[in-house]
Amino acid sequence: MTKRGASVVRRSRGFSLTELLVSIAIIGILMALTLSAVQAVREAGRRTTCANRLRQLALAMHQFHDQHGVFPSNGGPDPESRLVNDAGEAIQPYTFDLATMRQYDWGVGATRWSAVKQTGSWGYSILPSIELGAIQRGEDYSRPVELFRCPSRGRGPTMPPETDEFGLYEGAGLVFAKTDFCANDLVIGQRPASKSFGSIVDGTSSTVLVGEKAFDPSVQTPTSWYWDESFWLGGSKGTARSGDRILGDGVGISFKENWGSAHRGGAHFAFADGHVEFMPSSVSPAVLRAAMTPDGRERPE
Repeated sequence: MTKRGASVVRRSRGFSLTELLVSIAIIGILMALTLSAVQAVREAGRRTTCANRLRQLALAMHQFHDQHGVFPSNGGPDPESRLVNDAGEAIQPYTFDLATMRQYDWGVGATRWSAVKQTGSWGYSILPSIELGAIQRGEDYSRPVELFRCPSRGRGPTMPPETDEFGLYEGAGLVFAKTDFCANDLVIGQRPASKSFGSIVDGTSSTVLVGEKAFDPSVQTPTSWYWDESFWLGGSKGTARSGDRILGDGVGISFKENWGSAHRGGAHFAFADGHVEFMPSSVSPAVLRAAMTPDGRERPE
């Protein structure tokens, strides 16, 4: 028995090694769950931004149509359409495909061409409709355009190499901004084709106008032009597709002609009426072909 008023000293018991390890494990699990939730929220935000950018591109095409009576074409080569290098020489831009052993010449966006004869891609043609006409006038090839970029990929402007394992490239030694989005090649044709809303007999709410393109990071490296040419250039598959598959970004995917994204489970598409849908990768080729074709004549499998 202690005396009244005497203080009682209690010894605190420390953590055992087992308790300490359990506590560390619990903290690690909580941190992992928190990090996963934060990443999910960030990706949801990036997906929303991506969808909004596609919607704005579709509306810009509408504005172009209102002004000119047709959609912009995807451009194409012309004997007078050239890049000018630092030495002042006029250079024909091209991609020489080592798989097909063919050279594909590209047009170059320039204000000297009328809207319906433009040699640059549809992306170049709508720059004034997204308040970036100054880029056109200044021929600022390297300036990135946020509306052409998916924030989940985050790619910047680059200079193409002279060659890589997929092709040979001529870019006059210049740096070019790229695009993560492609137009529907069955609606936005190659120069001199210029189509209008009248050609979309399937209905504007059922026909894709622009979508996210398939991407293989081992092929479409930061510098390569292979199926990834700049929106300044006209006539390429870097800016127009018509495939019937939606593929997640990855090494070895069938990226040629196809659609895809860095988002899990599918890709965004802007339709001709301006609305945007997230279409799952599981969608059948037949359904996607129907969304690509504007005139009811769906292509066979």
